[in-house]
Amino acid sequence: MEITHRIENEILICKLTGDMIWENLHTVGRRIIALGKDADYRAVVLDLEEVAYIDSSGIGFLVELYKIVYAKKSKFAIWGMSRQNYDRLVMLRLDKVIDTFNTEQEALAAVTADT
Repeated sequence: MEITHRIENEILICKLTGDMIWENLHTVGRRIIALGKDADYRAVVLDLEEVAYIDSSGIGFLVELYKIVYAKKSKFAIWGMSRQNYDRLVMLRLDKVIDTFNTEQEALAAVTADT
């Protein structure tokens, strides 16, 4: 699994490529968690368009990152999930907690909207 990231308007945008499984999250997951902890961003947006599979460790990672972002009073969104991965979130009822979108534009609009 690989990660690239950029910062736009105080929003951390991370693009993940590859399977989000335990073996891959050991190093990449730590990098993303560190990015989320180390600075104050208005929001964190994950691009999962090129993530084919998410196992239970990947779900745990998403929840952990969400909790870190939420504790900092920032917003969190995911976009580009495959149907299979989205169905996993729904099955666990995490779609009620974690905002998911089809496009980056939708995700960015949501996290920049005033609440």
